[in-house]
Amino acid sequence: MRKKGFLIIIVVMISMILITGCETIQKKEEGPLKVGLLLMSSPDDMYSEGYYGYYALKAIEKKYGVEIAYNDNVTNEKNAAFLLNSYGKKEYDIVIAIGGMFQKPMLDVASSYDGTSFVCIGGDVSRENVVSYVLPADEIGTVIGVISAGYNLNKSNNIAYVQSENDIAYYEGFLKGVKSINSQTNVEKFIFKNQDTYTGLIDKFKGKSIGLAGIMFYSPRLEKSLTDRKYSFISLGGGENETEIPRVIINYDVIFEMVYQNLMKENINEKNINLSLEDNILSVYSIDLIDSNARIKVEALMPKGN
Repeated sequence: MRKKGFLIIIVVMISMILITGCETIQKKEEGPLKVGLLLMSSPDDMYSEGYYGYYALKAIEKKYGVEIAYNDNVTNEKNAAFLLNSYGKKEYDIVIAIGGMFQKPMLDVASSYDGTSFVCIGGDVSRENVVSYVLPADEIGTVIGVISAGYNLNKSNNIAYVQSENDIAYYEGFLKGVKSINSQTNVEKFIFKNQDTYTGLIDKFKGKSIGLAGIMFYSPRLEKSLTDRKYSFISLGGGENETEIPRVIINYDVIFEMVYQNLMKENINEKNINLSLEDNILSVYSIDLIDSNARIKVEALMPKGN
């Protein structure tokens, strides 16, 4: 009996080793996770969303050993749909896109590739294998509005809010932030369209007594044009070392880490993931350049320790 029982144990152990070995071989054959990224701008556009998004992807590659690919300068839904289909056919595990423009093509394409998780940063609809990470536009806008009012060095009664036509709308939060510092300050809204020029945009400031511009995207050329025309400005975007003006930067490396961790934990339930400032998705630089009242308010809005 003892001999028979011993043989049974040996057989069980060998079976477990074989099963474990098969699983290991299968995982090895599958290779690393594949992560794709779509960007509306280019990594070569220094300090743009494309730049920060690309380096956030590279950080995931380095930390987790994933295989990566990306496409930049994707500016319309038709091209986005083509590229999303391509990633799906190549059986990518995760496809991330930065910008609400990618929302519709993702929803149209995703059902054909249930083995791929599609992630839209800046979207607002989630369904099956599409997950939107909703940026807190109101909170971000409020921070930038407070900074703009606090950096309004010449105390102008009019501040320009400048947004690209394809970007997230931060206007309501921006207006609230400005008014919280000075209720008498007026905010003029300007939408920069694809066919517009920076000089043409600034020409529209004439006659409106604009003293400062709050720019909701990063553009060195626009910043130079504003400087040449002697306008003050603050920017959503830019480099950490560009400290001659206040800057607010979205931390895409933090967001990409959240995306990766949530997918690894299978934390997907067809619901939006609402980001907040408490998730440390925002960094503010050169806050010392704004007046003390605004600085105190910005520090109160940001997570403790930032």
